[in-house]
Amino acid sequence: MSLECIGYHGTTPDVAENIKRDGYVLSDENSWLGKGVYFFGDYHNLTNGEEEAKYWLINVKNESEWVVFKAQIGSEKYIDLLENAEHRERFRKIQRELINKSFGAGQHNKYKDNLVFKLLQEETELEVVRAIVDAAKVSYQVIIRFQVQICVKNLTCIKSNSVSSQSRN
Repeated sequence: MSLECIGYHGTTPDVAENIKRDGYVLSDENSWLGKGVYFFGDYHNLTNGEEEAKYWLINVKNESEWVVFKAQIGSEKYIDLLENAEHRERFRKIQRELINKSFGAGQHNKYKDNLVFKLLQEETELEVVRAIVDAAKVSYQVIIRFQVQICVKNLTCIKSNSVSSQSRN
């Protein structure tokens, strides 16, 4: 069984030229889903990866000039927290163990999800992670707007890559 998906990566025009010439560069291991290249994904009609990449560039990074890449991503060594219940339970189990063993009562604020992904990577040679993120980042129970984020940890999992859209400045 493998995970096959489309991901959208937003960046500045300068970095886009570097990506075209040299390929992607992995983020550091302290990033939310761990070390990797981050993409936004589609999920039915609930979220649009390309629109989320643009939103992130314009509203979070305050970029007036931008480029969004579209990549075909595939791997057999993945964790899919979006559609795979077994993967979610495996994640929750490791998460609970880490919190109970390492962070004890009253220290939950020191826990970060990237620790779970580091452990998963060590035990399974993890190449791709797909997860749901609360893009609105509000503390309500109802998620108003969510994003699908994809973290590619092994660049060979990017099967194709092309510019999908860019600003007109």
